[in-house]
Amino acid sequence: GYLALASGDRLTAAAFDTTLAPPWGPTQGKAAALDLLRHASAIAPGGDSRIGDVLHRYTRERSGGLIVLISDLWTIGDVDAALRAATPPRWQLLLLHLLHPDELLPPLHGDLELEDSESADRVQIIADPATIERYRQRMRQWCSLLESACARRGAAYHRLTTDQPLERSVIPYLRHRQALSG
Repeated sequence: GYLALASGDRLTAAAFDTTLAPPWGPTQGKAAALDLLRHASAIAPGGDSRIGDVLHRYTRERSGGLIVLISDLWTIGDVDAALRAATPPRWQLLLLHLLHPDELLPPLHGDLELEDSESADRVQIIADPATIERYRQRMRQWCSLLESACARRGAAYHRLTTDQPLERSVIPYLRHRQALSG
């Protein structure tokens, strides 16, 4: 958001869960950056999300542009259907897939009961090396599926981890994609 404001681009920012929250903006200019940060800091975590529904609604109500979607994507559902709402040339979609390092390489051992932090669902597992390896394979397959779906739909995909500052991951990525100069 700051990069868009600093570049003089018009920016709208909106959080979502099952519905789209009232958006911040549209506005432009570096002077609005502090207001954007205030808006972002006031966002409360929600429950489930409906990425496809929200993307469809957002794109129906606007004329086009760049959408930067930042999500863990756990509830994206049908990836192709969700991405269909934001297709080129009217829309450019950058999907930033945000994961905790433990989701990629779980530090789990032994008999465990895991609880979903969003739904409170519980599951019992035995975290032995074979189970952890199967999980890691499925995680790699899922990320690959997301990346392939983005490529088919003309969207950019980039995976981020929460242990890295956003600007350390995103700015080099945007420069590599030639979406940011300097």
